[in-house]
Parts: sequence; C-alpha cells; structure tokens
Amino acid sequence: MYLRIKEKLQSHEAQYFVLLAIIGVFMMAFCSYTSPAFYFDTSPDNNAFFTVGKAMMHGITPYKDIFEQKGPYVYLWHGLAYLVSHRSFLLIFISEIAVLIAAMILTYKIARLLKLTELPAFLAAMLSPMLFLYHPYYNYGDTVEFFTLPLLLSLIDLIFLLDQHRTVSHW
Repeated sequence: MYLRIKEKLQSHEAQYFVLLAIIGVFMMAFCSYTSPAFYFDTSPDNNAFFTVGKAMMHGITPYKDIFEQKGPYVYLWHGLAYLVSHRSFLLIFISEIAVLIAAMILTYKIARLLKLTELPAFLAAMLSPMLFLYHPYYNYGDTVEFFTLPLLLSLIDLIFLLDQHRTVSHW
C-alpha cells in the first residue's frame, strides 16, 4: 500500500494537483475578503449570510424571525462558520480554497479530455482562476454562485465523457 501511494505521488498528475493546490491557497489569500489576510469583510452579502447563520445557531428561525433572500443551506454553512470562529469567515475561506482547487483540477481534466497534453492542460488549469475570480462575477468572495462552480465543471466533464465513450458506468 505504501508503495502504491508513493508511486501515485510521483506521477506528473499528482504533482500538478499539488501545484494547483498551492496556487489555489495563494490566489484565495489575496482575492477573497474571507481570507485572514483581510482585517474585515466589507461585502454586505457575506455579512448578511453570517448574521442569519449566527441567528440560526442561537435558535432563531430563518424566514420567520429573520429574513434574507438566499436558501437555507447558505445560512447553515455560515452558521457552522460562526461555530468555528465567532468573528471571522475561516470556514468559508477554507471552503473557497477547496472549491477553487476542485475547479482547477476539473479544468485540468476537461482539458485532458479535449486531447491537450499534460503541460498545456496544466497551464489551462493554472490560468483558470483568472476567469473564476474575475471581479464583477466573483466580487471578493463568498458568493453562492462561486460554490456551484465545481458542479458546473463536473457536468461539462460528464458531457465530454459521455460524448467520447457513449456509455456511463453504473458506478
């Protein structure tokens, strides 16, 4: 088992994924207001989500006692973030890092499905945060739409797989 893990970690793909993870952490540290690098978060949406999540953790019922326009999972996630840290968005920041890394890895896999060799596929994945974190769409972090990005890329990946193989395994 140890040899299999060592062999997997020595592959180019695993090394690319580690580099993408490092790039993802670095990019989110400077592009997201939820990052500990920023003293405070000025985005009204983030703070509204956090307020409703905090209220949920104190027993207040959303949509009855407190209202905001997003769905309950957003507030539950921010409520859990409140339980992790009462004054910061640390859990949200970690989630954003995971989402960005997953999006970059899926971009790499999609590029490989499009018959790009390893290095150009890695470069496409490495440059993809420039599109994902573009200001008018990303707006400095903690947007609900950003968290759907891996789901959308997974759908694109599945469509390309179906197009190439014309079959789906049952598992």
